[in-house]
Order: sequence, then C-alpha cells, then structure tokens
Amino acid sequence: MEIIKGLDDKFTRPSAVTIGKFDGIHKGHGKLIDRTLYHAKCGCTSVMFTFDISENDNLYDGRQYIYTAEEKRIILKNSGIDILVEYPFTEDISHMTPEKFFCDILKDKMNVKAVIVGEDFRFGYKRKGDIRLLSDLCSKNGVELEVIEKECFNGSEIGSTRIRSELLSGNINIVNKMLGRPYSIYGTVEYGKQLGRTLDMPTANISVERSKLIPPKGVYASLVVYKNTVYKGVTNIGTRPTVEGNGNVSIETYIFDFDKNIYGENIIVQLLEFKRPEMKFDSLLTLREQMHRDKEETSELIDSSYPGWNMGVYF
Repeated sequence: MEIIKGLDDKFTRPSAVTIGKFDGIHKGHGKLIDRTLYHAKCGCTSVMFTFDISENDNLYDGRQYIYTAEEKRIILKNSGIDILVEYPFTEDISHMTPEKFFCDILKDKMNVKAVIVGEDFRFGYKRKGDIRLLSDLCSKNGVELEVIEKECFNGSEIGSTRIRSELLSGNINIVNKMLGRPYSIYGTVEYGKQLGRTLDMPTANISVERSKLIPPKGVYASLVVYKNTVYKGVTNIGTRPTVEGNGNVSIETYIFDFDKNIYGENIIVQLLEFKRPEMKFDSLLTLREQMHRDKEETSELIDSSYPGWNMGVYF
C-alpha cells in the first residue's frame, strides 16, 4: 500500500475512492473497504482518502481518537487498498466548499470514477455537503456513487462515537467485537524506573500520542506483537500509585517468555480483556504478590479463551 501525504501529482489511472475519518477502522469501515476493492476490479486504483490533522496544531481541537495515523497505516497495510491519501487538513481545506472539494480534489486530482461512502457521510465547509449533493455531483460528472448502510452490533449501529464511549467505559470485549480485532496501542519501548525487574516482572513501557484515546486505568490481559511474533502479555494502564502517585499515566506490559532487550524498538499491545482496576498497595511485597497473581491468571485466561493466539489469529 502506497501512502501519499497530499496530492501534488494527478492520478493517471481512474480511481475508486472511499472517504472518511476511519477512526478505529471498525467493521462498518470494513464494508467500505470491501466495496472499494470491488470497484477496483474494473481497472480502478483503490484509494482510501482521509485527512491528516497532526501537522496543524492550530486546527487540533484536543479530540482523542481510537487509532493514531500510524496505527491506521499498520492495520491497513494488508487490506488490499492500493493508496492511502492522508491529506493535510489546512485552513484552506477546512473552508473548501463541497463542490470545490469534489471538483478540485476528487475529479481533477484523483481522476475519480467511483465514490464509496457511508450513509451519514458529510463533506466540505461546515459539513454542508450531504449524500444528496454528492449524488448530484457524481451524476453530473459520470461518477458512480455507492452508499453503504451501517453495520450493526447487538441491534445498534456500529460507529466510532459508540466505540469511543465503550472504550472509555472499559468494555474492551464489546470494543473488540465492533472493531473486528483487538483494540491496540502502538509505541516505542522506553526506559522506565525498572521497578518491574526488582519485582521479578520486567515490563515494556510505551508512551502514546496526545490524540490517542486509551481505556480506564487498570490491568488487562493482552497480546504483544514484536517483529511479527505474538506473545502473551499482562498490561497495566495507570499512574503507579504504590510507587509514584504523580498522576502521569503509563502503559506497562509484562511479556511472557520474553527476555530480549527492546528499548527503542516498536511493539503493538493488543488489549483482550479488562482484569481489574488499578489499586494502591500497602507495600512493594503486596504489589509483587498481586502482580504474580495477575500473571498466572492472565496466562490461563488467554490460553482458555483465545485459542490460536500464538499464530496471530487475533491480529
């Protein structure tokens, strides 16, 4: 998959384009991707178009997202999409009318022949463009439009807003079912206080981008992906109240049967289930005993509830 940070050059081949924020790349987004790939079979380049706000601090509103841009790239790399366009969200583009967006970006730059969007799709300045306007523009320009119905889970529509709400409530099982994969955190392993080593449970510590939405503090059963190999893990998200209590949130993962030095390297932590909330213990000895209980219980849980985990089935 080719990643384009903008559209300096015009597409020479016709394209089938799906457009959206694609936060979470959930099961509903999967339907959009599938239909885009279907249209690409007719000789079009398959394209996913989304906006990149990360380089413009003035337009960042503090909102947090299920996945960062890098995490989305990792998920999409095996999707079959030919090109991912991460278009810079500038002041000019934020004030572009729906008509101008269609003509200047989709038609002129991307040589669009098919547009695939969800039924709640909006576009252009102040989201003034709707499906009706998009349909008119496509019809006038000989572009095929396909509008995809929402995917449902437990009788309600799957959407990024719903997933974010469930994530903030700690309902990881529900989140994972709507995503179609475990919720994941991608990051670089950093040096910590190395307290885990003194407790016989060394951990890999990662930090996250400011825009990354993370679930409530607590202990989670997890899988860890390192260099395409999957390991069992137990992850703590919290402020380490027993030893620090400074309020800074950390993400620490003990990786089972793992003794490599991976400082400065990237890992993916996939959360499977919430195990218990964060707790403050009376002593390091009590903390150590609980950590080892977490380790044993988590290992049994993963083996019994997630068969095939070591073959990347859940990645």
